[in-house]
Amino acid sequence: MYGGRGPNVYDCYGLSMEINRRRGIKLRDFSPIDEPSVVGNILDEGIIECCIKLEKAEPFCFVLFCIHPKYATHIGIVLEDCQRFIHTLPKREVVIERLDSIIWKSRIKGYYRYVLTDN
Repeated sequence: MYGGRGPNVYDCYGLSMEINRRRGIKLRDFSPIDEPSVVGNILDEGIIECCIKLEKAEPFCFVLFCIHPKYATHIGIVLEDCQRFIHTLPKREVVIERLDSIIWKSRIKGYYRYVLTDN
């Protein structure tokens, strides 16, 4: 489900917002759109504009995934061990999975660290 901003239902970006809010970082929200390719563009254009791309995973960085070819349509937060990430999927609760799992490894688009701005 797109647009789940909590506290009872989260989509992948809503969960990322909540994790960062608990860390004292307020992420910009956007209007949810139910088209995966459009959501992917928003993630690419919206998230990445406030982030720097990393060479490898760092604790609490974003990890973007290409679920649908060409677009980053899913986001998670890398955990402290840099081997697992937390995310949510439709019809599932919040889950922790391995970055090197057969399901996720080939879908990783990149890792990004949020950069605080003076806005």
